Amino acid sequence: MHAYILEQCTCGSTVSEYIRSLIRREQQRRKDYAARPVVPPINRANDCIVFAQALDQVDKLKAILERVDTYDD
Repeated sequence: MHAYILEQCTCGSTVSEYIRSLIRREQQRRKDYAARPVVPPINRANDCIVFAQALDQVDKLKAILERVDTYDD
C-alpha cells in the first residue's frame, strides 16, 4: 500500500499532502451529497394505479365524444 501511495504523489508532493487532499475530497463529496435536493421515492405501484385510472377516464371521454347524434329534421 505504501508503494501505491508513493506512486500517487505527484509533482513532488508528500504523502502527508496526498492524504490531506484525499480527506478534503471526501469532505467535499459529503458536503455535496448533503446539499443535494431530496427527491421523494417513486411509488411505482401507486403510479400504475393512477395511470390506469387516467386511461379509464380517457376511454370514457372518447366514448362520449364518439357519440354522434344526427337528427334529420
